[in-house]
Amino acid sequence: MPAALSADAAAPTTTRTSYSTTNPRSCGKYGDPSCADGFVCRRSSCVALGREGAACGGYGGVGCASGLRCRGRKCTKEAGGTAGAACGGSTGIRCGVGLSCRDRKCQTVSKTPGTACGAATNTVCGRGLRCSSGKCKTISLTGGAACGASANTVCGKGLRCLDGACKTMAKTPGTACGASTNTVCVKGLRCSDGKCKTVSFTPGASCVASSNTVCGKGHRCLGGKCKVVSTTPGDACGAASNTVCGKGVQCRGGKCRTRSKAGGACGAASTAYCAPGLECRGTKCAAQVGVGGACGAGANAFCRRGLSCVSGSCARVSAAGGRCGSYARSVCDTGLTCVRGRCRAPGKKGDRCGKALGVTCGKGLSCNYNRCY
Repeated sequence: MPAALSADAAAPTTTRTSYSTTNPRSCGKYGDPSCADGFVCRRSSCVALGREGAACGGYGGVGCASGLRCRGRKCTKEAGGTAGAACGGSTGIRCGVGLSCRDRKCQTVSKTPGTACGAATNTVCGRGLRCSSGKCKTISLTGGAACGASANTVCGKGLRCLDGACKTMAKTPGTACGASTNTVCVKGLRCSDGKCKTVSFTPGASCVASSNTVCGKGHRCLGGKCKVVSTTPGDACGAASNTVCGKGVQCRGGKCRTRSKAGGACGAASTAYCAPGLECRGTKCAAQVGVGGACGAGANAFCRRGLSCVSGSCARVSAAGGRCGSYARSVCDTGLTCVRGRCRAPGKKGDRCGKALGVTCGKGLSCNYNRCY
């Protein structure tokens, strides 16, 4: 009895040893051995893969052996399209081993960063890579990762390559931004004072530091509010307005005004003001001139204080006894007469007079016998 049991126990061991190089009695269940090369498990039994000309496919059918493809329910030799060959669609051609049909062409799928890629190479990049600048590059989703032409890395979704590094694109106002954060702001936001802020084009919108808002192009933040920058003469401006005057105009009298030169328009009804050193006289800007300067009609100038315009030139006004005449460029004050280069007052009753003395008598008097009577 013990000898019989020993023989029975040894039999299975011999059988299992033969299954290691041949097909097992059953397959597909947990613990079952796998089928031998050239066989496949179907309904718990090992079935041979089809040889050339064998039936294949269909319900319960098996596949074809290595180097064959199932075509028209028969195993057929087919080398497959080479790199660059047409494939898919109406051609019905599959690509050879190691190739993939992309854009109707058999192409090599590269998994190595730095591999040349593109239409001319018949190479496409595998999962996790992207063809950029003619090379397969790793897609990085990490802010701060190196990127650019010399790097074998491109930035993934939600990132942008700036200054050689992948930067996170922030969409929320108030998000920290700047060089140390590896974060940049999306369109419609601007990085200001280390934060992404909404760009406002609304006159009167708050732009204080705590508002997470900055003023857009054509606007300026003044007094905590966004104001339109106008370069149009005549536009309203001032503290009560949401408009400030830009280049070439200044806010004068509640309006944006241009600067006029001498002879240019000025005044309340005008949209211009006089340049420094000029004064608005009537409706024109005029320059202030000194002794000898041109004055009067058409001169666009006026004499400074203490001078008087005489015959188109500015001259000093002299008191009694002062110098006068063209040489001195002076005129006598009202009521005085220039006699022999000096300003003299009219003679009073009893005063000496006459041509020799250069004295004339005052109003209502006459010179008789060299005396005013």
